[in-house]
Amino acid sequence: MPSQPALRKTKSPGFEALFAEGRQALRTGTYRVECTPADGGSRWAVGAVLRPDSQAARTIEQVARAAAAVVGANHWLAGAARSSHLTLRRHLEPCRRQVSPADPLVVRYAAALRSAAKATGPVRFTLTGLILTPKSVMAAAVPDTAADDLAAAFDMALHAQGCRDAGAIPGLWYVNLVYFTGPVRDAEELIGWVEARRVMHVADVRVTGLQIVRWQYTATGMVPIVLASLRQH
Repeated sequence: MPSQPALRKTKSPGFEALFAEGRQALRTGTYRVECTPADGGSRWAVGAVLRPDSQAARTIEQVARAAAAVVGANHWLAGAARSSHLTLRRHLEPCRRQVSPADPLVVRYAAALRSAAKATGPVRFTLTGLILTPKSVMAAAVPDTAADDLAAAFDMALHAQGCRDAGAIPGLWYVNLVYFTGPVRDAEELIGWVEARRVMHVADVRVTGLQIVRWQYTATGMVPIVLASLRQH
């Protein structure tokens, strides 16, 4: 049985800074809102993601819906089971609306992902608490060693494919639950709600899918469209 990462506080310097920024942004009304992405932009470009097992995905969605109820109506439910993920690598390229699985760059990304997956074992995380950011509520993730090994192997494989400028290794692991897309109903209520859940066991996540995805806008959030996929067991 693979070892599970131990539950520990989400008060790493990175998460601490995010929470402080998010709290300040909410209190001053300077929090950011997501909008429909544009071609050539830096948001919602093709990326590599890790998809949770079905049980973890259902649990994540429950927590995301609870968070959304506090944030207010008409925000993006990023933690829905159909879209919840951990980002292995974002911004592989500028945002493009029309990208197909046969696209030459996608073929390279997929080859790099296959190579990285062969070099590492099954990937697991523990979601250990909630974090407020200037644009979202997220769940912080503690990885096992395989997750960081996979990120490093994917980085090397992308370079081998000639994709030297394709994104960067993630500095923090997390699952976004709700993106702000308009006014937050009650900033202080949300700050307090998240603060009370900074340390909690959200879910144990077993990664069952490694995917290259593009993002499609819907009224309730961005949905991943799979361009290449590998299964993990």
